[in-house]
Amino acid sequence: MSSTLITNARMVNEGRTFDGDLRIENGRIAQIGNGLAPRDGEQVVDAAGRWLLPGMIDDQV
Repeated sequence: MSSTLITNARMVNEGRTFDGDLRIENGRIAQIGNGLAPRDGEQVVDAAGRWLLPGMIDDQV
């Protein structure tokens, strides 16, 4: 199982903006929160000072 933890990101989700961490497991968002602890063997990306936004798709094209 591949896992990545993105920490300290400024996120936009469901119409609100907040700072926090996001865990991705097998290409899918598994957890969003604050102070998430890295797991053994997990890739950690420090996103301090950066924005993390959901992918945008124009389904009307």
